[in-house]
Amino acid sequence: MSLLTDFTNLQTYNPPFQLIQTSILTGPTGATGPTGATGVAGPAGASSSLTGSSFWCQIYMHRLSSGSSGGTLVADTWTPRAINATGGGNLDGISTLLLNNQIIFIPGNYYTEITSVVSDCNNSKLRLYDTSRLSTLVNGLTHYTNLPDCSPMLRAYGAFSLTGIAFTEVQVIVDEASPPANALGRPGLFTNAEHEIFTLVKIFRQS
Repeated sequence: MSLLTDFTNLQTYNPPFQLIQTSILTGPTGATGPTGATGVAGPAGASSSLTGSSFWCQIYMHRLSSGSSGGTLVADTWTPRAINATGGGNLDGISTLLLNNQIIFIPGNYYTEITSVVSDCNNSKLRLYDTSRLSTLVNGLTHYTNLPDCSPMLRAYGAFSLTGIAFTEVQVIVDEASPPANALGRPGLFTNAEHEIFTLVKIFRQS
């Protein structure tokens, strides 16, 4: 075989694929990096039996037509205040109910703010009273005034928990009432007044 023939054969030589494959060397594998740190899990959120709205509130009131008196009372006796209207909210019929001047609560945790007026009285006090258990749920401040024709604004704020249904009344007591006809609130006698409001009850349900 001539040199030219050998060179031609060398150019046309195709080695098997396996030979090409095994002749390629794989480079060294690098070290694996360390696993990143795992963050601390956040605290679990608070649970609640209420769903939907994140703000649960209800307003009840004693509302009369313009020019009406709030009513009468007997001194030194706890007198139920009339509650006859709703002022908006999302608890009525769900967690609370207004019935015959009473506010009915289902079990739960509540915060309540009560504001009411009396007229021509000296010492006066307000409370939210559980008539089903004969116990006070919210006890208001004692208000004292010795001025004639004075109409102090009474307040009772407080939180309470209920494990059963409660029938409650807003009650007021005074040590003197003269004249008794307007003791539970004098009419405003404004021109074009809308309504007379003598008691406001704000209820917030916490859980």
